[in-house]
Amino acid sequence: MAEAVAQDTRVDGVDLIASTLNLSRLCRVQHSQFCSSALLKSKLNPALGIYDVVIVDTPPALDFLMANALHAADFVFVPISGDSHLSLEGAKEMLTFIAEARVANQALTFGGAILNQHSAHKRMCKLIAGAAHDYYGTVLKSTLTRAVDIQKAQAHRQTVIQYDCDVEAARQAIEMSREIAVISTLTRH
Repeated sequence: MAEAVAQDTRVDGVDLIASTLNLSRLCRVQHSQFCSSALLKSKLNPALGIYDVVIVDTPPALDFLMANALHAADFVFVPISGDSHLSLEGAKEMLTFIAEARVANQALTFGGAILNQHSAHKRMCKLIAGAAHDYYGTVLKSTLTRAVDIQKAQAHRQTVIQYDCDVEAARQAIEMSREIAVISTLTRH
């Protein structure tokens, strides 16, 4: 794991292990997503003594990688694109997958759905937010809007907070991070 950690995040105390094509190859050879779902957890165990928090960001596929992430996780948060009804298409399947993962990982807790690319004044976003509440029950209060500042930050290989901490997108990211930290019992209100 130490060899895989990229130290160039430019954020003190934050390291990153980037995905590689090896992960996609590994996913293709697995026939049952839960057959060896403890693989990632066993690889992350050494990190538990080094890091306070480990965040695993997976592609939106209900596959071997997602099963491994859920087996290793304490909390799961599901991002929902606030401006596309397609982001809710797999809601029922995602909730079923999480329930199946709880058989292998009884500590897994659903933290909530996260609305991103969300504009509270747009009708479609309001409909999707309501549907997300109906499907998932728990939706974070803080949202992320679609912002060109996020795209600019990505182009500069920075977080939006590093890029410009005074823009609305940075304030939203900080607010959402705080809400996730409280839900995940990392901090108190």
